[in-house]
Amino acid sequence: MPDKWTVESKRPYKPRTRTGCVTCRRIKCDEARPSCQKCSSTGRKCDGYTASETPSPSRPRELSLNVYKTAEESSAIDFLLRVSIPQFAGNSSSEFWDCHVLQLAQQDVATRHALIALSQLHRDFTNTQRQGQHNQLALQHYDAAIRSHINSVSGKIKDRINSSSAMTTAIVFICIEIMQGHLASAVSLLQHSVAMLPSSGSQQVPLYEDIISRLQIHARRSIDQDMFGSNPSEHETKEGSSKYKALGDWRASCQALLKDCAAIFGELTLEERIQRLCIMLGVSKVAHTTQPIPRETAAHNVLHMRRLLETTDILTEEAANLSEDKKAAITDSFLPLYRAIVSLAQTNLGLSDSDALQVSPLAPSFSLDMGVIGPLYEVSRHCRDPTLRRKIVHLLRMSNRQEGLLNSITYAKIVETIIDIEETGLRGVKESRDIPLQSRISQHCLSFDVRRLKHTISYKPLVGNAKGFFHREISR
Repeated sequence: MPDKWTVESKRPYKPRTRTGCVTCRRIKCDEARPSCQKCSSTGRKCDGYTASETPSPSRPRELSLNVYKTAEESSAIDFLLRVSIPQFAGNSSSEFWDCHVLQLAQQDVATRHALIALSQLHRDFTNTQRQGQHNQLALQHYDAAIRSHINSVSGKIKDRINSSSAMTTAIVFICIEIMQGHLASAVSLLQHSVAMLPSSGSQQVPLYEDIISRLQIHARRSIDQDMFGSNPSEHETKEGSSKYKALGDWRASCQALLKDCAAIFGELTLEERIQRLCIMLGVSKVAHTTQPIPRETAAHNVLHMRRLLETTDILTEEAANLSEDKKAAITDSFLPLYRAIVSLAQTNLGLSDSDALQVSPLAPSFSLDMGVIGPLYEVSRHCRDPTLRRKIVHLLRMSNRQEGLLNSITYAKIVETIIDIEETGLRGVKESRDIPLQSRISQHCLSFDVRRLKHTISYKPLVGNAKGFFHREISR
């Protein structure tokens, strides 16, 4: 028996290598270059070495559902992953919804409770038979999330998780309040989030900015600009310069097209140049489908809608010094552009012309993305074509969408009110020119009382000596 202090002689350990020359392969190779010693000493031809393989990227860490204890919680998260997150993200991928909020929920109790409440309320929101019902379990999780959120905001420990939790849960709370129809609370939370953002100190600030900026745009458009300052915030400007950077280029290219029209076709009137521009844009080629379209296509359609709206703005600026009747004629000549915008919106909604006979709206949907409601409303404000306006009303009603603070059913009522104001007392309105200047309105703006849940349209007649504004209220 060997002495217990005797060290047995062993070969020095060498890890088995997967490298080596092509000839040796599984035989131990000294990997000398350009030819290994074993091949050279035996007279064999050394075939050299294969290119080093690039290590395959590690798979992203899968989310664990073990943190969700009950069957109700697991079911809620399953619905969140399958239905809610694709809707919330909208037309473009969202790191906030697709990744950040789910990973944070693995570590943070407040986010976990908030997501469960959000998912359960969203399931009720998308089910017309359950809308308006009191979901006690969802409210219990919401209450637990609020208490944890308050601790995160007021606590002395400001670590990374607490900072992320405070901002993330605030955004989720805004969604919950909007779904419940509590717009006053949603706007209050939005103000709270805007104030909290600069001091959050989180590396995820760009994710929060992206969502908050969209909600701020909605709030400025329809509620009160003074609530969020008179100038666009830094992150709103950042979004405009990154996500929609092409719009600035589009303005320049559109103005160049207008000049080219005059140069190529001689001295044309502005109306003729607009017709040429419509042909160049190929707006008549837009088609819609009932089939689901990829997210990238939907995002491209939204961008194209904004480009077309930008085009009408540029052309309106070109006609700013003309008489009212000439400006009205030019606005009416935008009809091909307006039809293209409505057609793109129809495509994104997955509706076809045959759906025009359908009276049942689509299943309710919720998104924070800036989708179709805004562009359709902008068209209805300026386009007097009775057929297209009524198609917009139908699409808004059929879509049954909530896009941030904008509700499609409410905006359908707003468009109907605009139609009523301009067409009251007229007979046989079949096209834009059948609405005389005396019936048209201008300088109209939209405001929303979040507590009374009423929109107000303020406007002036296009022609005449009216000094003040007229007002029409619209209930939500």
